[in-house]
Amino acid sequence: MYDLLIRNATIYDGTENEEALHGAIAIAGDTIASVGHCDGTARRTLDADGLVACPAFIDIHSHADLNILAKPTAPNYLKMGVGTVATGQCGISMAPLGTTEELFALSKNSTGGAVPEDARFQWTWRGFGEFCRLVEEIRPGVNILPMVGHGSARTAVSGFRKEPLGGEDIARLVNLLDDALREGAWGVSTGLFYPPGCFSSEAEMDAVFRLLGRRKALHATHMRDESDFVVECVAENIALARRWGFPLQISHHKASGRKNRGKVRTTMEMLRRARDEGLDVAWDAYPYHASSTGITICLPDRALEGGKEAMLARLRDPDTRTALRREMLENPHSIFPRESPPESIMIANCPALPRDQGRMLSDILGNGSPEERTERFFDWLLACGGDARAIFFAMDEEDVAYVISRPGTIIGSDSRIADPADDGAPHPRVFGTFPRFLRHFVLERNLLSLGEGIHRITGLPAKRLGLRDRGVLRPGARADIVLFDPSRLDGGPGFGEPPRFAEGIVHLFVNGVAAVEEGRLTSSRSGRVCLKTSTGT
Repeated sequence: MYDLLIRNATIYDGTENEEALHGAIAIAGDTIASVGHCDGTARRTLDADGLVACPAFIDIHSHADLNILAKPTAPNYLKMGVGTVATGQCGISMAPLGTTEELFALSKNSTGGAVPEDARFQWTWRGFGEFCRLVEEIRPGVNILPMVGHGSARTAVSGFRKEPLGGEDIARLVNLLDDALREGAWGVSTGLFYPPGCFSSEAEMDAVFRLLGRRKALHATHMRDESDFVVECVAENIALARRWGFPLQISHHKASGRKNRGKVRTTMEMLRRARDEGLDVAWDAYPYHASSTGITICLPDRALEGGKEAMLARLRDPDTRTALRREMLENPHSIFPRESPPESIMIANCPALPRDQGRMLSDILGNGSPEERTERFFDWLLACGGDARAIFFAMDEEDVAYVISRPGTIIGSDSRIADPADDGAPHPRVFGTFPRFLRHFVLERNLLSLGEGIHRITGLPAKRLGLRDRGVLRPGARADIVLFDPSRLDGGPGFGEPPRFAEGIVHLFVNGVAAVEEGRLTSSRSGRVCLKTSTGT
């Protein structure tokens, strides 16, 4: 007898097969027993007439690990139909851990403070394996595929300092990364755009890349630059993959800045040629024309050395402040005010100044010369303690559509765990990435067929990660299954709107257990920490 029999569903199996099958899916325990025609009885039968059934979505680029201990149910992911998230991205992971203060500093600069500082009492681990065991013990709502962040490992070795690592420290860094890979990390992520990754020397990174090549471990990178030098950075990463022989994943690929519109056509052709050459390269993107990260990325890298308190001290020092302002105004490649002027920046979250959440930075700073507005920006950073996440409207919608339409593009959220009760006006991707992708780019714009669109968020990311028992509907695979109503798919809030869950996900099963029933969250937490093995998991 089956535990669950889903009848009358329009089934897409997550593979490259774009055709749908009308039939049934049988589940026994945490495993799919049959797909298509299912004989036998079941303890529960679910009529899925009018619904699409497919593998639960896989988020290839998630920061859910940063607050999974504070929000283990992961409600926003479940309401998006997500059953599995690949975490530890952009060079930041929750382990290996040096000090909590150093990880808070890393989180402030790279994710706008996604690591909750009020959870200090839970910080009882140091190693990668310890953290994974702790997450398993709290029973997460989604499956966690952890990667290890180069920035976190570097911080554990040398703190948040700018100085190049010496030979002994480089060896310690590589050993920490190697230990994590041995303990089941799915790869190593880098965030060379952020401190402390941007402080890394060539010798340091060569040692990291040598390890990745030797272990054939996935390298997921938030590149050094995604704007004026995006073409050069894609070329750099392709060359590194060629030299060292590791699989490459370019995270949230885009071209930021008005003057860089259209460059993705060049970079996508570069990636296609690299694949034709036989290199193992891939990429992902989110379905929005705005990015989101900590507001402090608007400052020069040197302003961020040493963490938040050191940064604030620099902004209080008149001489340093003058030098920073001059650097920002004279550098033709600066984020603020060049690539992203105040008119293109929205404050998403600012605990110290909640009145500014959802406002454009231009409204906060007012009119004036670039010098005057930069000075007011420094004052505002001091007033909010440098603790704010922002949304940057720096991409072109048609560039985003072009990347999504190209063969091989995987969709990721680049998001964290959240709940509508949270404060602020977060980027809509937090609540709506996957429903928006299907609604807007697949069903409305017809850039992809529904079968291909589903493949991009199920079977394709599973194959990329080497995940063999999820992302497809077949007998023997794990029973991660989503049923959604295409006519009701809705991507949640718009920019600047109060947070709310997405709509259209009717049922979601994670490891055979109902996580969403009739559009409502259940109390189950049936996710697992899935560690990398020699044969996948």
